[in-house]
Amino acid sequence: MSYRTIFVKEAKHRNDVQHIESFLSTIPGIERALLDMDDGEIKIEYNNNPETYKHIVDSLESQGYHVSY
Repeated sequence: MSYRTIFVKEAKHRNDVQHIESFLSTIPGIERALLDMDDGEIKIEYNNNPETYKHIVDSLESQGYHVSY
């Protein structure tokens, strides 16, 4: 398993957090995602394929979310 932390500016509001959690659960390769509304932090546990991480970030950005590292 690989672990990464990203920050999503919009992950500070309950509705956005619920949408992000639901959306992340549909992405193949993600084992777990923990969101912290205080600072928009998302801790992601995913399979070891480096393409999975790129796919996660690209997918979030395609939904209009602003991802930072």
